[in-house]
Amino acid sequence: EHVNVNANVIKAIKDLYEVEDVYVLSCQELKDLVVGLYARNKYLGMGLIREIQDSEVTIMSKHKNFDRIEIGEFRLVQGKEYIVRVP
Repeated sequence: EHVNVNANVIKAIKDLYEVEDVYVLSCQELKDLVVGLYARNKYLGMGLIREIQDSEVTIMSKHKNFDRIEIGEFRLVQGKEYIVRVP
C-alpha cells in the first residue's frame, strides 16, 4: 500500500524526536512483526504484532507492563520465521 506523506509532517516528526530518518509503514507491513518490549529502558522480552486498528495495536506477549516497543527485523507467519527489511 503506497501513501504520500507531506514533507512538512516528516520534518516535524524528525525535529520532535531528534532523528535523521523516519519510515512510514502500512498496518499490513507491521502485522506479525516481532517487537522488543521494554519498561523503563529494561528489556522485558519479545512480542508479536497481531492487529492494528485505528489507534490501537494488539501485541501478543506474556508481558503486560511495557512502555516502549522496538520494531524487529523478522516476522512469524504460521510458525515460520521470515526476515524482513525494515529500513
